[in-house]
Amino acid sequence: MHRELIALDLETTGLDNYADEIIQIGIVRFREGEILETYNTFVDPGIPIPSNVTTLTGITIDDVDGAPMIDDLLDEVVGFIGDAPVVGHRINFDLGFMHRYQVIMDNPAIDTYEMASVLLPKAPRYNLSALTQQLGLQVLDNAHDALADAVAAANLYWVPCWGVVADPPPP
Repeated sequence: MHRELIALDLETTGLDNYADEIIQIGIVRFREGEILETYNTFVDPGIPIPSNVTTLTGITIDDVDGAPMIDDLLDEVVGFIGDAPVVGHRINFDLGFMHRYQVIMDNPAIDTYEMASVLLPKAPRYNLSALTQQLGLQVLDNAHDALADAVAAANLYWVPCWGVVADPPPP
């Protein structure tokens, strides 16, 4: 039996893991391509959400108003993840935010972006939506939703045709 893996995705108020804040956490526990359990929550960032972030993610101040603060969620998040390897698309971005809080420091990290860039060198684009479409996985209609992106990263990790797709499909 193979080990369980965790796919993690965060939505944040910006790109700086020390100056910006987490606004959504999506986590998927999976094994051998089967999703076993999910975790999804909005996070009150304690600061306004920039309009460009709302445009990108669809997350508004109303979504996070009354949500727990990150410090109130860390034990639950760490308990869900445990010591499992953490998969994600550009996972170092997400882990950078987690490391700021001194959590998930020792879990092995697996980056689906890096995997794709090596295994699909002719892919026209390497963003999560483009890769899931190219590989015939679920259509990622709600990209930049943390849980949807975590599910997509989990599915991308287990895609059965790595190495089979030689050229991208025609436009």
